[in-house]
Amino acid sequence: NSPVITPVLCGSSGINAEYGVDHLRCELDFTLSCLWCRKQERRRTSKGTDKMKALGVMLVIVFAVQALGADFSEYLPSPGGLVHKTCINILPDDLIEIKKGENDDHYIITEKGEIRVPACKHKKVVPRQSGWVTWAMYSHKEAISSTQSTWTVPDMPEVNHNQTIFFWNGLEPVSQMAVLQPVLQFGLSAGGGGYYWAIASWYVDDSGHVFVTKLLAASPGEIILGTLVQMNNGTWNVTGKNINSGEHVSLFYNNPHQDYVHAYQVLEQYNVNRCAMYPPNGSITFSDISVFSQNKKVTPKWVSKRQDLLCKENTKVLNETTVEIVY
Repeated sequence: NSPVITPVLCGSSGINAEYGVDHLRCELDFTLSCLWCRKQERRRTSKGTDKMKALGVMLVIVFAVQALGADFSEYLPSPGGLVHKTCINILPDDLIEIKKGENDDHYIITEKGEIRVPACKHKKVVPRQSGWVTWAMYSHKEAISSTQSTWTVPDMPEVNHNQTIFFWNGLEPVSQMAVLQPVLQFGLSAGGGGYYWAIASWYVDDSGHVFVTKLLAASPGEIILGTLVQMNNGTWNVTGKNINSGEHVSLFYNNPHQDYVHAYQVLEQYNVNRCAMYPPNGSITFSDISVFSQNKKVTPKWVSKRQDLLCKENTKVLNETTVEIVY
């Protein structure tokens, strides 16, 4: 069983004496004693069994980071964990595809040629008190070939204090060691950003690789369409589209050795330590959800999950095509 953790809110009295306003470093430092809790609990509850091998690997990472005295100011939030600045790849406009190579190498294929991206030297960090907060999950017995969702850009948070908020739909492979996702974000992330809403398409894996498109600004009330479609050549087209403006951002990823079987609708956050740091709407609805396997429509049975709650966040499965996330 996962250990019982007493929450520590970075920014609260007592914590400020040591960390001041550096909430990100505070979150990371408290993470080190229990780096594996969040990731392992999510995998355990979704698969029904602990991954002891993965646990051992993640504990080794914890001790290695402690021993090396890592500079946490070099890490930024992504929709999949905190990642080192040297692991971030902002994709060019002439992207053809990202291709998985051997030995964890990747290749960015563009109209001008091929760029080799070696394995990152810095593993990503999954904070204990930030990250996936509440979500809906569906696991299919066979490979998923496409999925989509729509949601509306919320109002601006009433309090802006260096928080990062992600709303996204996406897919993970059987291993759950990577994620493809069109994302709506507020705040600063590994892809950029600031005090505004923006969409981007991402690929993040547990080895620390981060590939992200340019950010596309969005305004409250606009409708976002997130689609993930596997094309005939096996490449995934991951697109976030602003329905109102018609603008979109697309990422193309090809790994012929991975079947994507886990689908999600997610609220993920970093450095939210007061409820007013969320949008004032109080909830967001993912609607018009569809999931296809072998190009045949399936009826997903969504399962709601949540952890590390600050504001009674939860996910309500209204039906197979509608999921409401409350915060």
